[in-house]
Amino acid sequence: MSGTPPTGMAPSVQIRVDWSAADRLPILAANLVLVQQTQQEFVITFGALAPPVTPKPITPEEASKMQLAAQPIARILLSPGRAVELFQALQQQIALFQQSQKH
Repeated sequence: MSGTPPTGMAPSVQIRVDWSAADRLPILAANLVLVQQTQQEFVITFGALAPPVTPKPITPEEASKMQLAAQPIARILLSPGRAVELFQALQQQIALFQQSQKH
């Protein structure tokens, strides 16, 4: 077997990516996520929502009549392939986090 890729296929290469410019961006907190799907892409909207200030606890009946407006923070469009990569990266980071929390 030779070390050259089949005709029409590009060889696999690794290029280092410099993420240092990300330090200039603000870190925004989101406690809501909305995922929408079309035939070609996923749209992920991150948002924030604070519970209303109420003088007394809200009953389930009162809550069912309420509608709260989320504050959108960012909308990200991903191809299906990039959505899978995001899912895998999150799974990996969650596993590492869980391992670090075991005493």
